[in-house]
Amino acid sequence: MPVIHLGKGGFILGQTVWEEFVPWLRPAATDWLAAHLPAGARVFEWGAGGSTVWLARQGYQVTTIERDGSWYDTVRDELARQLLQDRVLLAHLPALRDYADYIVT
Repeated sequence: MPVIHLGKGGFILGQTVWEEFVPWLRPAATDWLAAHLPAGARVFEWGAGGSTVWLARQGYQVTTIERDGSWYDTVRDELARQLLQDRVLLAHLPALRDYADYIVT
């Protein structure tokens, strides 16, 4: 079983997120998603990473937007390595402002 390191507030630490391919959420939130998302659900996320891989592994169809080019390449390569690329529409949109700007405006 993977070792998951929790930071302040019970959130999974960033390095663990990528090493273990888990969402950057509290473990209880991840458990809730796994229990409540219907099989084959379509999911949209801002920012690709461990959550993208985790969602695809669960069998969900994922659409994700990533603005960082080198991180986009890293995630794309990992999805291909795990044969998950057919479950993910990974869009690289470098012109986007910070994600938080879209959430608060």
